[in-house]
Amino acid sequence: MHKLFTFLFFIVFLLFPSQVFANENSYITIVNPQRISSYTKNYIESFQAERHEIESRNLPATWLVTYNVLTKNDFVKELKTLNRDQELGIFLEVTPELSKKANVTYNTTSSWHYATSLFLSGYSQNDRKKLIDTVFHTFKENFGYYPVSVGAWWVDSYSLEYMKKKYGIISVLGVSDQYDLDHYTVWGTWWSVPYYPSRIHAAIPAQKINEKLDIVSLRWAARDPIYGYHSPSSNAASMYSVQDYSTLNISSSYFEKLLSTFALSKYENSFGHITVGLEGDLDPLIYKTNFATQLDLVKEFMQTNNTKPLTMGEFSKWYRTTYPSISPNHLVYAQDLLEKTGKKSIWMQTPYYRIGLLYDPETKKLQIIDLREYYSNFKEPFYSEKNMQNNLPITLPYIIDTEIDPETQETYNFGKLLNATNKSMVFEKGIVHFKDDSIIFPTKIFTFGKKYSIPLKGIVYKEASITLPFTIKRRFPFLSVRLPSIIPQSFYISQSEYDALQVLKKQKMGNVLVFDKDCIKCSFTSQYKPAAAAGKKSYISLFTNKPVQIDISFLLATSSINAKSILKEKNIRYVYLSKYENYIESLPYLPQDLGLKRVYQNANAEIWRVD
Repeated sequence: MHKLFTFLFFIVFLLFPSQVFANENSYITIVNPQRISSYTKNYIESFQAERHEIESRNLPATWLVTYNVLTKNDFVKELKTLNRDQELGIFLEVTPELSKKANVTYNTTSSWHYATSLFLSGYSQNDRKKLIDTVFHTFKENFGYYPVSVGAWWVDSYSLEYMKKKYGIISVLGVSDQYDLDHYTVWGTWWSVPYYPSRIHAAIPAQKINEKLDIVSLRWAARDPIYGYHSPSSNAASMYSVQDYSTLNISSSYFEKLLSTFALSKYENSFGHITVGLEGDLDPLIYKTNFATQLDLVKEFMQTNNTKPLTMGEFSKWYRTTYPSISPNHLVYAQDLLEKTGKKSIWMQTPYYRIGLLYDPETKKLQIIDLREYYSNFKEPFYSEKNMQNNLPITLPYIIDTEIDPETQETYNFGKLLNATNKSMVFEKGIVHFKDDSIIFPTKIFTFGKKYSIPLKGIVYKEASITLPFTIKRRFPFLSVRLPSIIPQSFYISQSEYDALQVLKKQKMGNVLVFDKDCIKCSFTSQYKPAAAAGKKSYISLFTNKPVQIDISFLLATSSINAKSILKEKNIRYVYLSKYENYIESLPYLPQDLGLKRVYQNANAEIWRVD
């Protein structure tokens, strides 16, 4: 009988290998960030309610705590009584209290959650180290050890490497891909799948061992593969996630579908993983209702699918042991989870690229909705420079991005889709092959592995002329002469701004309005002063091949009506803004009052189009 069973198992394995081990290496990580917010009525009651739902179900979880939590004796006392299945880590949010303790000047804004205030990237590298040291030492004073897991909606690669070398962290939690949600944009990274980040850009997967941070980046709030990219409603696309679906009045079956999409190991992926959880500063009732329901579904899902619950630290240890070099290729494949259409979504990602595909079985059309090449020499814009903006604009270079530019979409018809794995998509009329550094369509080949065309330091050039300072020009706008300078000065254009210029270059022809503005008093951490901040704007026309009008009247217009009329008089089609640390160009009035629509934004530039 045993021999017969073995024989039958062998036959099934040969015929259906992916089904036999479909649930092997299937993991769920529960992470609960803990902060003390102004709207939290009783932080102890909130924590106890959330804790009860976790421990009563015998589930392990990672609890990431902010500095402010670590200074509350009653909160620390509660944390010390967590059972052994629970992991403690640090949630790296900067607060006035942390800044004061670290002897760092806090970036005060009108809201605590603005990026320049909240994230380490809003501060100098030296200040980042002070902030990190302070919170790590406070953690150790309370618990007797340094944690191995950290998180925030964004942690820059400089800070990650510092924490890796000094404190030995092995995992980090970051937000999944989202475009302009809550003032945060992280756009172009792997689609809700863990990876090893690059040493110079936390959103880019490492391509070589010597380029990687030996830290596993877990993704918070896994997104719907279709509607997490293009929203089917007026709600932000990123709301269609394991984190926010309940606010859209979507049933809990949607949560189960997202679990199945990401947590199960299938389509020849070597593992499956999803992060779930809830922030700890909410009303206790939320944990007793919505959160409890989710945990029941998680528990049932794990039992049904042989899925293992691991903390952040445990999952990182497994991942780093299983994949000691670089991250494995990974496919996310799902039907329409809301069942609005019969369409299927495919996200294939390797350390060299990610591609988003949408297949319609009715029309047999295959659309490329997103395609990005990952450049190993593309540096994080806030690696050394401070992000002084209220928003977080991390946008990776794209080849195709139909959220930003619908006209970049490419459409093919290879007939009926027969099968999909992380190796290929098999159609009636051909095969799409997914290689490590290339994608081979029946009619086209995409190859990757190139370096970004602009070096790490950006474009550096010298100019031997100076312009009148903006402080003078705004008082005497008729003065626009250029004066000779005896000593040429060096200026630079960052990789991110160059990328924005390439986006503008691809737009339809039209006049570009550029501010006749500079900042004499602004200081920068970069080696050279940004050309834009020095009032050197001629490069914009050079790199976009578009006519540029360097203008001050639009910026000084006394009303939105006057500003709008200036755009019309000058026949302007685009408004281009530059942003470097303290030098931030912005529209003089609300975009809707000016008839403008934003085309693109990243860390160093914005492009607006006249509608």
